[in-house]
Amino acid sequence: MELEVLKYLHDILESIERLLTYSSQIDKVEQIQKSDMLKDAIERRLSVIGEALYKANKINKDIPITNKNKIISLRHIIVHDYDSVNPAGLFIILKDHLALLHEEVKHILEQFPPEKNISLDI
Repeated sequence: MELEVLKYLHDILESIERLLTYSSQIDKVEQIQKSDMLKDAIERRLSVIGEALYKANKINKDIPITNKNKIISLRHIIVHDYDSVNPAGLFIILKDHLALLHEEVKHILEQFPPEKNISLDI
């Protein structure tokens, strides 16, 4: 796999891990509704994931990620239709969908051990 794609996948993994940290402290959608800072942080990390996947997909269309187009579309919604993003949707993404993406990205990256992608600082 192309080094640039691996870099984007590492960026996705970092954002997922941050989101998992945030979501471990959230058990109700109201927590997101009451905290602009938390909502902003979640939106930022989801935007990074969508943008990195968009760029990686332009290079390699065969990246095996479930719902790849929906993830990319979410980034566009957050950035361009920001007023349509609601905390309930963010909560569902965190609690119901993030784990699968985490596993898929980790699985892809496990096929390329760090010693094989040392030049990731592109």
